[in-house]
Amino acid sequence: MRVVAFVLTVVGLTVLTGLAGLGMVVQADRTDPLWLSVSGAGVALAFSGPVVLGSLAAWWQLRGSSDSGRYYRLWRNVATAGTVLGAALVVVAGLAMGVPIWLLLVIAVVALGLLIVAVPVGDRVRRSADAKGRVTDAFAPDTSDDTRRVIRRTALTFAITLVVVAAAWIPLTVMTGEEPNDLRLAMALSGFPFIAASLACSLSALRLNRRVREVTGQDFGRLRAIARVVLKGKDDELDELGQIAAARYAALAPATLGTQLGSVALLYVGLALNITSQALGGVIPSTIPLVMLAVLAIALAVVIPLQLRNIRRARNYAAEHRDLLSNR
Repeated sequence: MRVVAFVLTVVGLTVLTGLAGLGMVVQADRTDPLWLSVSGAGVALAFSGPVVLGSLAAWWQLRGSSDSGRYYRLWRNVATAGTVLGAALVVVAGLAMGVPIWLLLVIAVVALGLLIVAVPVGDRVRRSADAKGRVTDAFAPDTSDDTRRVIRRTALTFAITLVVVAAAWIPLTVMTGEEPNDLRLAMALSGFPFIAASLACSLSALRLNRRVREVTGQDFGRLRAIARVVLKGKDDELDELGQIAAARYAALAPATLGTQLGSVALLYVGLALNITSQALGGVIPSTIPLVMLAVLAIALAVVIPLQLRNIRRARNYAAEHRDLLSNR
């Protein structure tokens, strides 16, 4: 159920953002590269809030405890602010380009409507998936099989997408009138295997994420409390069950954090290739892709060391509390 919901969410988000962006370009009286970039960022931001909230609700009990409720309100406020800001950017950029007000209102209303229904829909997906799934009390700290499965599926997806892109190369050059050795087209197409592999990595890691849910009792507040102890070295006091859950989380965390890092890295490489291709083709001003590439580079420079540090801390915690990993 969650896999289907994940795929539908990715496809739906892509379709919605694509239709919104295309609609604004078609209906605009004038197209300015700067305002096009602002509108694109606004559309992405407006629809990201509902996706974040819905995804959290589909995996975790957001209001099962006081801690969960506090974190839920924080995420809800951040998602709401992002959606409102995104809708405002869409309206401002759309008015600057002469886009009809009705289209801007439709985009804003759809984004806000999705924000309202995101948590109820996510809750329903979680309850339906939990009702069909069977949670076992047995715990196996070894994640090597799951990790190999993620790597195999990610590599296979990359290879298949690369073959498809290569097969489409000549037909696309004929349709677009580009030369077969055109660098811009080559970079644009080469980004798709990385993006597809990133999606496959996330989907393949759902089994690992489900195991994390089980050891933390599906409670988002408890997850955050355990993560503070394991990954941040906080001195929060945990009861006996909490200590066992923390040890088990630490045993799983290196694999889950590693797959997250791999997925993000693949996605950013794919985005960087696509952004570079647009810059080479003059689709957007040269300063904009430079800024976007700099943002991606800075994000990776921050995320990679943090994730590697968290992985190291989780391994150390699991080793220090190895006696708590037995099935109890």
